[in-house]
Amino acid sequence: MEFEGAGIPGSGYSGGTEQAAYLIIQEPQGNPWILDGVFAIPDGKQRGYVWSKTTEVLKEGLPTLLVGDFNTLLGPEDKRGGAPFRMTSDVLAFRQWVNENHLQTIEQKGQAFTWCNNRQGSARTWETLDRTFS
Repeated sequence: MEFEGAGIPGSGYSGGTEQAAYLIIQEPQGNPWILDGVFAIPDGKQRGYVWSKTTEVLKEGLPTLLVGDFNTLLGPEDKRGGAPFRMTSDVLAFRQWVNENHLQTIEQKGQAFTWCNNRQGSARTWETLDRTFS
């Protein structure tokens, strides 16, 4: 598989985004598909930008593998320890975006949680922030 002509748009004065990069991959005897890597910044108020840009990619209508750090939870099963799970506006917005785009979670192997705050005792929190969707 070659990535001839692949590129990631610049950011800052050049335009583009630091939160996502995607490639349209054309295999020699296959159909094109999209690999979209996401890093959604932790600030929930600004995260809507990456959702809207990723929705534009999904509207291309090609099979898409969407991977990355989405920096938000989908539900209580994505959190263990620390303060109790709360259904925040961030969680609701992320769930709505996943549903509106008909995304299917690809189950991960290994550890269920992808982030830990490294605190001790009852203050320790584990969360699933990194995901893969198709």
